[in-house]
Amino acid sequence: MTGSAPPPKRSRRLAVWLVLLLVVANLPIFVLALASGLAVSEEKVAEAKRGIERIAALAAAREAVAVARLSGTVDAVAAGFGQEPLDAAACGRLSSLLAPVDPDIVGVRILRGEEVLCSATLDRPRPAGRFVLPLPIAGDLTVAVELAARSEAGRLGEIELSPGETAAVVGPGGTVVSIAGDLRLVGAVGTLAETVDVARTRRLDMRLPDGRWMFVAAERIGMTSLTAVATAPLDALQAAARRDLALAAGLPLAFLAIAVAVAWWGIDRLVVRWVGRINRVAALYGAGRQSVRVGRLASAPQEMRALATCFDEMADRVEGRSNELRAALAEKSALLRELHHRVKNNFQLIASLLSLEARDATPAEVRTLRTQQDRVHAMSIAYRLAYASGEVGKVPSAALVTEVVERMRHGAGVAERRLWLAMPDEAPGLDLDTAIPLALLLTEVVRPFMAASAADGAVVQISLTTVGETLVLSLSGPKSPSYDDLSGRLIDAFGRQLGAEVILTPPAGQAILRLGAA
Repeated sequence: MTGSAPPPKRSRRLAVWLVLLLVVANLPIFVLALASGLAVSEEKVAEAKRGIERIAALAAAREAVAVARLSGTVDAVAAGFGQEPLDAAACGRLSSLLAPVDPDIVGVRILRGEEVLCSATLDRPRPAGRFVLPLPIAGDLTVAVELAARSEAGRLGEIELSPGETAAVVGPGGTVVSIAGDLRLVGAVGTLAETVDVARTRRLDMRLPDGRWMFVAAERIGMTSLTAVATAPLDALQAAARRDLALAAGLPLAFLAIAVAVAWWGIDRLVVRWVGRINRVAALYGAGRQSVRVGRLASAPQEMRALATCFDEMADRVEGRSNELRAALAEKSALLRELHHRVKNNFQLIASLLSLEARDATPAEVRTLRTQQDRVHAMSIAYRLAYASGEVGKVPSAALVTEVVERMRHGAGVAERRLWLAMPDEAPGLDLDTAIPLALLLTEVVRPFMAASAADGAVVQISLTTVGETLVLSLSGPKSPSYDDLSGRLIDAFGRQLGAEVILTPPAGQAILRLGAA
C-alpha cells in the first residue's frame, strides 16, 4: 500500500534567501535613486533660492530706474538755476517739476553740507512713514527729496510672487519704502534689512522672532541708501524638494516592496511548498518508510511535477529491487539453513554408522570409534546450533560448550552429578568457521577429563567466562588426565587455527582455553 505524503509545512529558508538576494540586487538602484533624489532636492532648493535672488535683483532694478529718472530730473532742473539765489522760490519751482515724476514726493530741500538753503512742501498727504533720498548736484549742493514710505506694492506690484514670498524696498533705519507680497512681514522685513550687511552678505537664512526660518536676498539700489529685499519661507522652498526626494526614494522603495511581495508569494507558491513536500517525503523514505510517495502535484509547476514523478518512479524501482533482494536473501537463507540441516543430518548419519560399527568391535576399537563419534557429534552440534539460532551462521558459545560437554559425558558414561557446568547468562555468539574448530578443540581437551572421571568418579568442573573481548574456558577435574599423541597434535592445530591460547596442566587436572576474539 503506497503511503500518502504528509501535508506540506511551509519552509521559509529558501524564500528568505531568494528575497534577500532580490533586495541586494535592487539595493544599488535604490541607493542611486536616493542619491539622485538628494541631488535633485538640493538643486531644487538652490533654484528656488536663485528665484528669490532674481526677485531682489528685479526689485532693485525697478527702484534704480525710478531713482535714476528722479535724479535726471533733479540734474536738469538744477542746471537751470545758474546764478539765481537758492531761496524758497527755487525749492518751490524744483518741487513742482519733481511732483509729476514720482507721486510719492512730499517735499524738497536744497542743502549745502548740513545747512538748509531752502525747502518746499507739496500739497500731498504726509504719512507717518517718510524717508529722505539725497541727490547730489553741482558743487557741494545736495537736493534732499522727501518721499512717503508705502506699505503697499507701488512699483513692486508688477513682480510675480508666489504665496509666502515678499519683495520690498527698505530705506535707512529699516523703513519700508514699498512692499509687495505678504504685507504681514512689513516689520520683519525692516528688521531683516537692518540685520543684513549687504556689503558682505547678500544671501542668508534667518530666523524670525516667531520661530520661522526665512531665506533673505538683498540688493543695494545704485548709489542710494535704499536696499531691495526679497524673502521666502525656507519651508516653502524645501517643500517641493522634499516632495521630489520622497518621490525619488519612495518609488524605487515601493517597487522593491512590490517586487519582494510578489517574489515571496511566487517563490512560496511555485517552489518552496513543493520542494518542502518532496524533501519531507524523501526524509520519511530515508527513515525506512519506503511505501511513502509524493503523489500527484496537480497544482504544482511542471518542473515540480516532473521531480515528484521521478522521485516516485525511483522509489517504486528501489522498493521493487528491495523486495527482490529480500526474496533472494530469504531464499538464500532457506537454502543455507537447508544445507546446514543436511550437513548436520549427514554427521548424525555418520555418527549412527560409527555407533553400529562399535557394536561388533573390540574394546580398543570401541574407544577409537567413540572418539570419532565425539568429533562427528561436535561438528553436528555446531551446524545444528548455527541454523537453529535464527541467524544463520551465528552460534551461541554457551550452548555450544554445554551441548558438546553433555554429549561427551553421555558417551563416556559419566553420571550427571559428576559434571558441574557454569555458563554465563549472556555469552557472545561465534561464526560457524570459529564454532566448528572450537567444538573439535573442546572434544580433544575434555575427553581425557571424562575418561578419568568415568574411571575414578571424580567431578569435572567446566566454566565459561568473558574478560573484555576474550572468551575463557576453564576445566578442573581428575588428576593427571591422559592425552595421546594425536590429541596433542589436534589441540595444537585447532589452537593455532583459532588463534587461541591453550594451557594444559595434566598433573594438576586443569586446562584453560582463551579465545582472543569473543
